[in-house]
Amino acid sequence: MNLDKSPNYRKIEHSDNPTSRQVKQRSLEWFEQRSKARITGSTMYVALGLDGLAKQKDNFDVTVGGLHERTKPETVKAAMEHGTLNEINAAATMVGKVLPMICPEQKVFEEGYVSMDSTKSKSFMVVSPGGSVRIDDNEETTTFAIEYKCPIYDVQHHFPARYLLQCLSEIEALNVESLIYLCWRPDLSTVFKVNRNSMLFKKAFDLAVNMYDVEKPKRPTKLADETKMLKTEINELCRTNSTVEFIGVFRSLTHNSSANNIHDAGKFILRRFDLMLTEMLSNYEKYYELQRIPATEAVVFLCCDLDRIWGKETVHSVPVCWFPKGSSLDTCTMRNISESVLNTCAEAGIHIPAVSFDGQWHNIAVRDVNEKPLTLLQLQKDVWKTVERMPKNDVLKSIASKNKVVKRLVHTWFDDEGSVKHAIICTNGGIVLPKISESVSLQRVKARKQIAYASNMPDEQLQIAENNFVEPDEQPFENNERIELDDGTVNSDSVDTEAIGKLIIETQKHEAKRISLTEVDKASILTQFKVDKYCNAKGQWDDSSLNSLSVYFQSEQTLRKFRDTELRVIVRYINRNYNMKIKESEKKEAKLQTLCNLLSMEYSSDQSHHHSKRSKIQQPKRLAEQAFKIVSNRLKKSDLNIIYSEYLWPQELQMWNTVHNTSCIGLQEEEQFYVSSYSESRKQPEVNCIDSSHLLTRMRRKSAKGGLDGLTNEAWRTVAKSKKTALSLGMVDCILEPMTVSVANTHFSQAVEHEMRLNGDTKEAELCEDIRNWWLAEDEAGIPAEQRIELRSKLRSRLMSSVDFSKFPPPGMFINGWPTQLWEAVIASIDAKKILYSLVPTHKYNVRAFSSMMGETFFSELTLYDRRGQGTVTSREFGQYIDTTIEKLHMRLDPERYL
Repeated sequence: MNLDKSPNYRKIEHSDNPTSRQVKQRSLEWFEQRSKARITGSTMYVALGLDGLAKQKDNFDVTVGGLHERTKPETVKAAMEHGTLNEINAAATMVGKVLPMICPEQKVFEEGYVSMDSTKSKSFMVVSPGGSVRIDDNEETTTFAIEYKCPIYDVQHHFPARYLLQCLSEIEALNVESLIYLCWRPDLSTVFKVNRNSMLFKKAFDLAVNMYDVEKPKRPTKLADETKMLKTEINELCRTNSTVEFIGVFRSLTHNSSANNIHDAGKFILRRFDLMLTEMLSNYEKYYELQRIPATEAVVFLCCDLDRIWGKETVHSVPVCWFPKGSSLDTCTMRNISESVLNTCAEAGIHIPAVSFDGQWHNIAVRDVNEKPLTLLQLQKDVWKTVERMPKNDVLKSIASKNKVVKRLVHTWFDDEGSVKHAIICTNGGIVLPKISESVSLQRVKARKQIAYASNMPDEQLQIAENNFVEPDEQPFENNERIELDDGTVNSDSVDTEAIGKLIIETQKHEAKRISLTEVDKASILTQFKVDKYCNAKGQWDDSSLNSLSVYFQSEQTLRKFRDTELRVIVRYINRNYNMKIKESEKKEAKLQTLCNLLSMEYSSDQSHHHSKRSKIQQPKRLAEQAFKIVSNRLKKSDLNIIYSEYLWPQELQMWNTVHNTSCIGLQEEEQFYVSSYSESRKQPEVNCIDSSHLLTRMRRKSAKGGLDGLTNEAWRTVAKSKKTALSLGMVDCILEPMTVSVANTHFSQAVEHEMRLNGDTKEAELCEDIRNWWLAEDEAGIPAEQRIELRSKLRSRLMSSVDFSKFPPPGMFINGWPTQLWEAVIASIDAKKILYSLVPTHKYNVRAFSSMMGETFFSELTLYDRRGQGTVTSREFGQYIDTTIEKLHMRLDPERYL
């Protein structure tokens, strides 16, 4: 397509009195106006920190601090050049393909720029739209703004969140209601419509004004909370259709200045167009069928009667919901589906206090709807994660803030004669501080062994390396670092003269290059001092002039008057503007020597002037400061995680027990491991657990492989070899029938236990007895409730004895050989079934009803519908089976069926 000959495209023409929208983009005036602005439409996303703190700092240094822009990588330059060259092709696609569809009577116009003022300054923001759609040549008739993007690789099928603020700024600049966003590729182009959202743009614009258009702008050191909230809102709007709408996919056009634009209107036939749409619909349906994920399982919700009182017309279980699932279904989605089903049943007047399912939904059993922990293990993990996320300094400050106020305690006791005695005990706060945990020592011993094995270091060197070890994600407490305690005191280290004397600096790479700071450089550095949070913390640079700053650069002695934070700013400026690679994190003396070499100053290695200040008698540091320094330097972050977690654990446990105070009257009190969840929507407590048959088969599989309670499978293999029981080697070695309950019962049977005791395998025999008694309580009929709880208690006590929850870190994948999820699920199941007695109206229930037995009975009839003889049914056949089941159920429950 030739845009030069198209009547629907208008380029910017020369004018004597042009408005800003009539200034050609990439002209000298256009570049000049953009350089005066604090932010532009294309840099707004980065300037607000939405693209990360590092890029926000770079943008601030360029726009406010006067630093040169960083050299872009070649890939970024190529992408920008590709976008600039192909923007004319995107305009051709807009004119030739998109415009006839959305507004055929209007025209596309080239645009310049629009300045947007803030309350304090003019041209605070400059916006350059890619184009506009107008009714005629008058700018007031603009109906749409246009933005073009030309990526090198794939076309954008979803609107990128990073361009939303740019599009909204162009909408506000042109004062229109919508913008056409066109993403061009040589073959196809995608088109989106961005609707006006003045409220969101105002939030972003006000945030930019507060950052850049203030009297004393400060270089950002962390992302603002408003930035995080704004980014969340932008991402949410891009996922919905409220602000961004998808228009369609169009074949791309290219601009050819030598081509003739020909349009043959006679070839358009309505019947051909109708056939094309029909074919498109057919192809879309075929594509949908090809892209559908095959169903691998069917999830069925069965509503079961907990009493199971027999009756000829009594129905014990009915299906209330079902759906096919693919290869994966995340826990969050499954929980939402489950909540919807339970709410529907509650609205129908059905009371459901308990839910049972298989092991793939483990998190539903151990956490509530709000992801709050329902077990001690999950609570322990939450405490550990919370402390792990805390920076090392925050943990240290929290410890240092304890026991700041004197507290008097009155102690009362009786002496030998029986008289009452009183004593006032004065303590410094009364808080027991964290102790060095045994876990820390064990962890260090383990780390030492690993280091020794890897490096073959002598013990003496190994101890030194361990004491001086700093984790990769932690900064060491250097000599120039200052930590402010809660009481206003500052913990600071003095200059280590020995370290300075031994410092070896690699200056050879800088000696060959010499620089001379100009007045412009010094002015930029002064600006950097004023906007830096640490350099100008007390406003000492606010009234400084360029002449007063130049005095510091006269000699080494004057250069030494700079603090380390100010030297960091100077190094940052020289690195950016003179393409140097000086480390900002180097010691102050190292930076001084490097700067002296660069600025052609004589550097004196004689550090006698440092000792002049040392001659004065220094006051000894407070004990609290010395202790803080030793703890911060000697303890690693991993050590502090353990210490602080064990300190927080008692109060977190007390709070958890207070919120979830569950007890069963008349039963033996035990340590509370699992608590019921409370449903806000159904206004009732509920329990969730994994089906006992699944837990039993998982125990059997793990035992056959070896590992439960740290025991091997040799005891079971010996019994199998004797052939005195029903246990065979195939059941142990090959784990035949892994999901069969009868085979699992054989594995832990009384006959197997008896043979183990005869063979001297007492521990294995006791494990069989505990698991068998637990299963007896789960499956045997006619046992009183109190006896069932006692039968389960031995296995529960065995499992609970393996963990001390007050010790951190939490267990990993295994607990005493038990898989952690299996260990947790068994104890949670035992506690849940004890709690259930208090949740049912009659305070009694059939224990076999609280299982997936009803589901297994329901699915066992599926074999009648297996028309292919493969043991499974298709998704369609399963749907037919559900339909037939529901139809028979209606017929069975029809009170008039015998009439």
